[in-house]
Amino acid sequence: MKLVICLSVLILTSCVDHFSEDALYGSYTPIEYNNNYDTILLSKDNQYQRRVWDKNKKLLLNMKGSWYLHGGTQVQFYSFYFNLDDDLVKFPHLINDTTGGSSSLVKSKNGVIKLRFKYLNGETLYQQVSNK
Repeated sequence: MKLVICLSVLILTSCVDHFSEDALYGSYTPIEYNNNYDTILLSKDNQYQRRVWDKNKKLLLNMKGSWYLHGGTQVQFYSFYFNLDDDLVKFPHLINDTTGGSSSLVKSKNGVIKLRFKYLNGETLYQQVSNK
């Protein structure tokens, strides 16, 4: 039984790269968004900068907030706009909802770090595009 548990843990931990908090610093963009463009820049001082443009390239959100790494696998954001590829040309008021927080799971595979935000009907992924 102990052998089965040890092998299971070994298999599960070998599928995902390990990373340091320093590796999280940098810019992230959502994967496969069509209605807007979004960037999240994580800084060393546990601050982040968020910019969101609509599909016409009009900047609608330029904000700062705080974040921290929880348990080595989860990033907690404060004052966060939960972007679900909203059509911000038709519904620009959605960008104003930044009062809540959000958390994301951090995944690293083959040196690529992704932030995974889960919601009721699925998930959205942000991929690191630069490391600062």
